[in-house]
Amino acid sequence: MDLYFERHDGQAVTTEDFVQAMSDASGTDLEHFKLWYDQNGTPQVEVELDYDSAAKTCKLTMTQSKLKLNNSSYDSLYMPFHIALYNKEGKKFEIESDGKLILSDKITSITFSHIDELPIPSLNQNFTAPVNTKFSYSKDDLAILMGHDQDEFNRYDAAQTLVDIEIMDLMTQYDQDNTQMKVSKEYLQAFGGLLRNENLSHSFRALALQLPSLKAQNDKLEMFNFDSLPAAIDHLRLEVASHFETDLTSMIYALDQKGDFSITPKAMGERALKGFCLKLLSTTETPAAMDLVFSRYQNASNMTDELDALIALVKVEGPYRSKAIDSFFKKWKDETLVIQKWISCQAASKITTLEDLKVIEALDVYDKKVPNLFRSLMRGFASGNTMGFHHINGSGYKFVADRVIEMDSLNPQIAAGLCKGLNFLKKLDSSRAELLKSELIKIRDNNNASNDVLEVVGKNLG
Repeated sequence: MDLYFERHDGQAVTTEDFVQAMSDASGTDLEHFKLWYDQNGTPQVEVELDYDSAAKTCKLTMTQSKLKLNNSSYDSLYMPFHIALYNKEGKKFEIESDGKLILSDKITSITFSHIDELPIPSLNQNFTAPVNTKFSYSKDDLAILMGHDQDEFNRYDAAQTLVDIEIMDLMTQYDQDNTQMKVSKEYLQAFGGLLRNENLSHSFRALALQLPSLKAQNDKLEMFNFDSLPAAIDHLRLEVASHFETDLTSMIYALDQKGDFSITPKAMGERALKGFCLKLLSTTETPAAMDLVFSRYQNASNMTDELDALIALVKVEGPYRSKAIDSFFKKWKDETLVIQKWISCQAASKITTLEDLKVIEALDVYDKKVPNLFRSLMRGFASGNTMGFHHINGSGYKFVADRVIEMDSLNPQIAAGLCKGLNFLKKLDSSRAELLKSELIKIRDNNNASNDVLEVVGKNLG
């Protein structure tokens, strides 16, 4: 950077000028590297591992794929690609060059010596290259990386990949016998190890341990699933929460913050982990759990804690739900920004009905002409209340479509934005697809439809 500023400070420069300065300063020819500026899409690095137990060597073969190069002089990209190897106890092997590789060929192979057991690779550490990686990990492999990988990016990725596999396994169990679903001991051990690991930051644990939403999982599928997938996710949340109820309860007490409100990374991380624990614990719906969550709502000393507890309470039917909703409203009804959160968390709750949403729309604090209030209600419902939005009778689609038409006369851009959320026609089963299609046609055939909405609905209809 010193050379770059020495040459070009105050000038209008090009990408080529920047790369040339980096090349001259490092003594590295970066002509091949410049292909990144013409690459379309996200490349993939496929990795195969061959272990020789007799020679105690590990050979990794890395193949670049999904390349869209606009330069016929090369058949690959130039990239740093850092790796690590772990044993089954989570100990890191000492390897050549500390695993800091450079990939410049379409296929690159490297052999590491003194590897005394089959290793588990941690690939593209610290996201050294903007690529996707592909490797055939077992659940045991992912559990070890989730519990021990020293690279937090890959540790997080292992946790999310493992929970995806666990959900798929539960879906299979549901399809075979929906009364016998059981979370694997490998996942529970890995989850518990991460939850209790005091050497990791609170914020990282809160992020890495998140269990995926139904919408997020459906977005990954070729066709939406409203049968085995929601059952699997609900069972996973309940079994994990029940298994770790004592840990979650202890952590909530331990993470109570006293004294002045702080915005240090540590303090924010503590609040994030406490909120995660509150929301997961409420899944058990036990009297003790709900008493604790409600007490934390009542005694919250900051908005983060108050909202986290409210979200947890709103998702569980019972007396605390209505008490929290009413008291929060009375306390914050004059603060529009806060009321947006109040609306959003109710709209996202799967026990909230369309009638409940219409009651909110009728309140004096709600004004559909205020974009953020409108978004809080509609996006909360469409993104959070997945089963309500995709109800088999089509009422969720009708509710949203009617609001698109209504908003189109007031703010076409906001209406078009909401309409973009109806772009999944081809991912629905035939019954739901017909219901959504009729609502999209209704939007299209509205005599007062704006060009913004017509453009979006035309794409949605295909």
